[in-house]
Amino acid sequence: MTRGTAYHMSNGRIALTVEPDFGARITSLSDIATGRQWLVEGQLEGDKGSDAIYAAAEARGWDECFPTVSICEHPDWCGSMRDHGELWGRPWTVRRTGNRLYASYKGEFFEFQRTLELRGSAVHAKYRVANIGATPFKYMWSQHCLLAVDPGEKLVASDSVSELRSSGGYHLGSPVGPSSVDWPFFLPFDLDLRVVHNCGAGLALKLYGSAAASTTVGIDSANGGIRFSWYGIELSGVGIWLNYGGWPPDNPVHHVAIEPTTVAVDHLEIADALGKARKLDPMDAHNWEVRISMVEPEMNGKNR
Repeated sequence: MTRGTAYHMSNGRIALTVEPDFGARITSLSDIATGRQWLVEGQLEGDKGSDAIYAAAEARGWDECFPTVSICEHPDWCGSMRDHGELWGRPWTVRRTGNRLYASYKGEFFEFQRTLELRGSAVHAKYRVANIGATPFKYMWSQHCLLAVDPGEKLVASDSVSELRSSGGYHLGSPVGPSSVDWPFFLPFDLDLRVVHNCGAGLALKLYGSAAASTTVGIDSANGGIRFSWYGIELSGVGIWLNYGGWPPDNPVHHVAIEPTTVAVDHLEIADALGKARKLDPMDAHNWEVRISMVEPEMNGKNR
């Protein structure tokens, strides 16, 4: 096993890079056929401590949010949990076997594992979280891929995504409260949410929806696209983070995140109050999988 070395994988169609010392962050995810870099690139920056804040400098690449997304408190986790969870920015153990990359993080009473496998035009991300402690704990998880998108590209989703609502955000510097969303339009600002807007829109908005047993969400462009697909009762929600120059207020950036998740909220304490937090008993484990596929240009529009 090796720590501290960037790992590069390619199968001739997809290329990716993983940084073990910074939360096993995927810092590059490229479609070799089109030359498209799908992730927001940048330096490995950020405080790794217990009070770390995930802000503009940290908003890069593909991280894992566990056991919460937003800062919150929960008795199972000894009080306050930091922004975007316990895993990002901290050293993981990584090893490679053939076209598979195994990454794991071991906490005081849990172990989180992610296996990446390249198959044709898709990355298969397989997850496992195990309770290695003596008492049960509750958690939520969200995949956090920050996508480098261009104005005019289109957000697409299968019909299995339903009940979209906004948990709030910012518009031209002013806070936006939670509200329902009459997809695809966000009526308070007369914006078509299917379209990627430029930084001048000044919008930062987090959407959440329910996800049926088989769900696909992605981005279409003139030069191909990307799809996130998942299946099963483990992942019952989807988060969509749209940031077109609206966040953070003092240094706004531009990206979109498509977030398969175990529950359609940001806070573990809220998930627990709703009865939707995942409970993991001692010596037990949960498993799930997300497939990220590169899409040929002629396939665009198939999952609108």
